[in-house]
Amino acid sequence: MINTSFRRLCGTNSLLLIIVIATHVYAFFVFGATYWVDSLTYVRLAQALKTSSGLTDFYVGNGYWFTPHIQPAMSLLWLLISRSPVHCQWPILSIFQHAIAAAALYFAFATINHYWPTRWHLLFCGLLSVLPFYQCFHNELLTESLTSSLLIAGVALAVRLLINNKFHTATFLSLLAVMVIVTQLRS
Repeated sequence: MINTSFRRLCGTNSLLLIIVIATHVYAFFVFGATYWVDSLTYVRLAQALKTSSGLTDFYVGNGYWFTPHIQPAMSLLWLLISRSPVHCQWPILSIFQHAIAAAALYFAFATINHYWPTRWHLLFCGLLSVLPFYQCFHNELLTESLTSSLLIAGVALAVRLLINNKFHTATFLSLLAVMVIVTQLRS
């Protein structure tokens, strides 16, 4: 009985991994390089971080009214990526965001499947993975991709903390780290 349950759990987790990786690779190519008007704000803030007077210039005039809510993490990520050749910048950003999203999605569904083993999770993971609203943000310079991925991972970490009978410091510190990173992406 235990051996059969363990094999089913491992089989389901392997299928979850295949679904997550396949759909993210597919979405990477289908959506291609996408830009949204909000992406300009993150690029402008990244450019402003390069000079000592840049932030002052960034927040003067319209910036004061339209961009006071922008957190630094996405702009710092773009600043780091912008050091690479121009033709590599979008693929680096997109691959990075898809990798984080795929890892978070797999972690969440594997966590749920660990505590409530059923093959139905394959269906729900597949449905979420093919949702265009979810997948398209991983190809864009926006905070929605990383924050949604980190929040999915955070929920899985919270489930692990709540269901386990003993306190795990590593799980708790991971949850705190996720919370700190999310607040640096979205206010």
